[in-house]
Amino acid sequence: MEPQQEHAPGPTGGRAGTPAAAEIRTVYLEEWQWACCGDEFAIGSEVRWHLDEVSDDDWVAQLLPSSFTGRVTHVENHHGPESAEENTAGIVLSISAALCRYGPTEERAGPHQTVVQGPVPGSGVLEPLHTSRIDPPDEPGPGELTHVGYLVELEVVPLRSAPRRLWSRLRPRRSR
Repeated sequence: MEPQQEHAPGPTGGRAGTPAAAEIRTVYLEEWQWACCGDEFAIGSEVRWHLDEVSDDDWVAQLLPSSFTGRVTHVENHHGPESAEENTAGIVLSISAALCRYGPTEERAGPHQTVVQGPVPGSGVLEPLHTSRIDPPDEPGPGELTHVGYLVELEVVPLRSAPRRLWSRLRPRRSR
């Protein structure tokens, strides 16, 4: 499927039959964190994630289409010091793979002042998905799109009223 430059990540009113006031969050998940230890999810999946609010989204223009600046509300983080517990339960409404190109930057690193590669501003595209499962790609060549993350629309479910089957999976298990 050809990546789309301005694909919006799905419906904005929640699932059919839910109140119009349902809280919808647009969440960015970094590919490296998800490849390391994230569980596969799909549209309709019930998930529990640690979400941090986005306070500075200058990075969005580096990785996503520019129309998403100011629209990403949260980032999922399960490797930072603040992420000891998941703090948000929700239902996945849409998933898009975030892709961008990498190229030389003005930054230099190391004893030989090697040119650092970084995201090319304005190269971000989104590709709609039904599941987070993506077969590992070949190493991208120079200027080719690289999978950098996921953009997910999440309908928040209050933890105290999370669906029973979700809640039963979320409760801490007692060791015997």
